[in-house]
Amino acid sequence: ASEYYDSTDLYWLSRIISAEAKGEPFAGQIAVGNVVLNRVRSSQFPNTVKGVIFDTKYGTQFSPVAVGTIYNTPTASSIRAAKICLEGYSLSDSVLFFLNPRIATNNWIVRNRPFAFRIGNHDFYTTNYSHHFNNPNDNTFTLFRWPAGQGYYFCYNGVLFIVVDSNNFM
Repeated sequence: ASEYYDSTDLYWLSRIISAEAKGEPFAGQIAVGNVVLNRVRSSQFPNTVKGVIFDTKYGTQFSPVAVGTIYNTPTASSIRAAKICLEGYSLSDSVLFFLNPRIATNNWIVRNRPFAFRIGNHDFYTTNYSHHFNNPNDNTFTLFRWPAGQGYYFCYNGVLFIVVDSNNFM
């Protein structure tokens, strides 16, 4: 699968996931990676993973950049989450912001962006007012096709499930 991403993107994405979501559910780590990659694809932000992480256009975007934890060695789970994100998995292609509302010092996002979903301690936000999100913490789920047709995935009760052999599902 390494043909789907380059080492620079993996290096920085795994570090921001680890610094922002260490100890969070695996789905939450993936969602943090999705925010970074969604920003890369958005014309509102820089077009590289490193550029997004170190963007200061509207102030420092990620607190680990400000405090230096971005340079810590990433956890094994954050490296796995980064690889999964770089291979095309996304909980949402619309989330561009997240925060931990219990420790955030700036609540601009809460006042100015639509809430999408909560995973663990993080709330995720979008700019898309018409997109419907399934809350990954409730008892419903939506089955999504994995990119390149190699199986399916879904979140149920905050847990990410990956179904490789769809013939034995349901």
